This record gives sequence, structure tokens and C-alpha cells, in this order.
Amino acid sequence: MNLIAEGGHRRVFEHPDNPNWVIKIAENPHYNRTEMETWKLASELGLDDWLIPCIEISEDGKTLIQERGETVKEVPKDIPDWLKPDSNIARQWKLHKGKIKKCDYDHNERGLLENYQPMSDSKR
Repeated sequence: MNLIAEGGHRRVFEHPDNPNWVIKIAENPHYNRTEMETWKLASELGLDDWLIPCIEISEDGKTLIQERGETVKEVPKDIPDWLKPDSNIARQWKLHKGKIKKCDYDHNERGLLENYQPMSDSKR
């Protein structure tokens, strides 16, 4: 497999059978599991349009398949509060289906998302 990125917790490879996917491999499965759980919760809450979708996770959690995005140099300006920590790091964002979305959300986004209260129109 061809290595395309490496971070503090995971290595990211091209998917050998699908050029639209990547494979994230983690020594500690916590990071992949957290990312998959965050994806599922964001999907349930209708906030998944900010995240690049996770496709599948291995039973041991060490391998995660995610849709692939294209490199960007800047992050979006209108990031929701639950995505703000670490949001200024451009490598955590990719262009995906015409929108800049977060591809690396294995940190504290899930906890912030669990407590997310969107502002009502009267508070904007």
C-alpha cells in the first residue's frame, strides 16, 4: 500500500481497490474507534456534512476505511463550535464532493458533539 500521510497517531494509505477511499491504520485502536463513533453520531444528528465519511472499521479497531478528499491550504471560516478545537490545522481538512470537510476527527470532537446545542434562529 502507498503511504500518503502520517500523523501523531495514525498512518494513512491509498486503498488498493478503490481510489476514492483511504485506509487509516492506528497502533492504538482508540483513535479509529473514536473517529467512527463521531461519524455515526454526527450522522444521527444531521451534522455529517462537515465530516468526510467513514466507511468501515475492522473488528480490532486498528484499520479504518474513509472516503478520500483532496488537499486544501486553508480551513473553512464558518466552522461550527463542536469542530473548533484543532480546526486551524489545514492538514485535518480536505475538499470532498465540493465542500471542505474535516478528515481527521479522532480527538475531542465526539464529546463536543454530544453536548452540541445549535443556536435557535432567535439567538443568531
